[in-house]
Amino acid sequence: HKAAATFFLFARVQASSEEEARHFFQKGIGAYMQASLFDLAMESAKEYLGDLEQDLPTLRYLSRTALAAGKPLLAAEYARALVFVSEGNAR
Repeated sequence: HKAAATFFLFARVQASSEEEARHFFQKGIGAYMQASLFDLAMESAKEYLGDLEQDLPTLRYLSRTALAAGKPLLAAEYARALVFVSEGNAR
């Protein structure tokens, strides 16, 4: 799972579209979660979030994923970000 996560997150950085970046980002974080590497998943999410920081589907995904990882405070941060992403910047 670690190798798959690394591959997906590398692909996320190389992605040519927002949809592709979101897909690879979620696959990479999901691979860490499947391996029960919750701390690494959440650290990698922060490291690789990049230009998806105002992407509504990504923020929803991260709030659910942080909660599943046993990180309710981090889940709350992502939920707050979801609420405060301005309409003009929301994607």
